[in-house]
Amino acid sequence: MKITFYFLLSVLLALQASAQTHVFSGGEFVTFGTLDLGSGTWSTDRSSSPGYFSAVGTGTYTGAIDAHNIDGYVKAYDQMFFDFPVGSGTDLRGLSISNPTGMGTYATAWIVGDPSGPLDPTDGMGASHDVNSVVGPIMAISPVGQWDWQNITGTGAGVVVTVSIPDVSTFATAANLRLVGWNGVAWIDLSGGPNATGNVVDSELMGTLVAGISALGIGSIEVPLPVELISFTASELSCKADLKWVTTAEIQLHHFEVEQSQDAVVFTKLGQVRSSQIEGSGNTYHFSTTQPPGTSYYRLKMVDQDYSFAYSHIQSLTTSCSKSERSLEVYPNPITAEHQHVTVDFVTNYKGIAALSVSNLLGQRLISQNILVDGSGTTSFGSSALSSGLYLVRLQDSQGKIITEIRKFVKE
Repeated sequence: MKITFYFLLSVLLALQASAQTHVFSGGEFVTFGTLDLGSGTWSTDRSSSPGYFSAVGTGTYTGAIDAHNIDGYVKAYDQMFFDFPVGSGTDLRGLSISNPTGMGTYATAWIVGDPSGPLDPTDGMGASHDVNSVVGPIMAISPVGQWDWQNITGTGAGVVVTVSIPDVSTFATAANLRLVGWNGVAWIDLSGGPNATGNVVDSELMGTLVAGISALGIGSIEVPLPVELISFTASELSCKADLKWVTTAEIQLHHFEVEQSQDAVVFTKLGQVRSSQIEGSGNTYHFSTTQPPGTSYYRLKMVDQDYSFAYSHIQSLTTSCSKSERSLEVYPNPITAEHQHVTVDFVTNYKGIAALSVSNLLGQRLISQNILVDGSGTTSFGSSALSSGLYLVRLQDSQGKIITEIRKFVKE
């Protein structure tokens, strides 16, 4: 239960607000008409007995933007519809209500920072709202901030709340976002389903209050990614695909898996890159691989330490290297135990029966198969019998003459 103390000190809208208007603890600046926030600064004490900017009857506030909002608490008396122009003073994080009964007095303030910290000054049950204490389907709570919520009179049950959220694009997709309420023990779902208009700054999120809520937050029905991916690019380097990605805030990230596709639908794992294992840090990673002729598509599979995972966006790359008259490409390269077959693309002037062979560095031929060659083509061979190591692929004519480049590949 909230502990609330307030005193009505003043004052009608007829009183002229100064360039810097501050309401001290226990005080109240009341408007019965329209107060324009478009100039000056507006703030209240943030304490167990905060100051308030209040609205009674037809009272309302206009002109709220990032540069002009109320850095503190706003109260509404018996309003059916009301917009609370709350924020940090430089960032408007407004909250609006639709109250079917039009009865009850409610107050709110935007509080920046992790709700787990001792940031809520009016909650007598304990100002810390643990983001790890959640009730399904909620899985995670954003640490960007919360709205302190006070039921001055009334329980708040049935009041529909819409909030303007900060950028949470690295926390959850719009479909997974939910407005959540702190019930004194845990964060609970107030949305009942997806309704966010987006996950970027100033998107809106809605929910319906139940009795006993003392704070509002931004929740997700999925665990957030273990890493924030700043960028992921694919470029050509010496006729190969050079992949680069930059991260920040790696938290319990285990590794990346690099995947390649020829159609952007079916992807094959090329290799694995370990995380730096430095909690909270950001890093730059590289991965180079053979690029088959034409366009290829690449993505990252980001795997947490509990082996939950998420995918990056897809990058495409078309090599500008022209095919020679004697070329041979092997992919994926390197290969892993997951790859049962290796694909070989070749270009040659030879026509007829040719022998495709795979040998180790000692010259021992481990795989050999005959194929019909008529210029360029594609074939494949099984790789399950190969152990980890470096191998050479050759294509030879019926006289044993090598008719393409010799290509190396690695099995991890």
